Amino acid sequence: MTVTTDDLERTDAEVRVPPAIDAPRAKLVYLCLDLLGAQTVDDLQRVTNVPKLSLYSILRLLEREDVVRTDGDEYRIADA
Repeated sequence: MTVTTDDLERTDAEVRVPPAIDAPRAKLVYLCLDLLGAQTVDDLQRVTNVPKLSLYSILRLLEREDVVRTDGDEYRIADA
């Protein structure tokens, strides 16, 4: 899967990462979810090139921080 700017749902130039997210990979995953919308772990792995095992840990952390929620097998920003 190749992501292009045509795939982006948001068009605003500034995206804010919650201050509770300080790890670089967690920020990357958060930004991908914020810009691309709901994604499966497979989707996130293809887009970010972060190993799946790491993604599961990151997503658990983001869920504990209440910034990401699951919807079936997809993850999305909690307020989206």
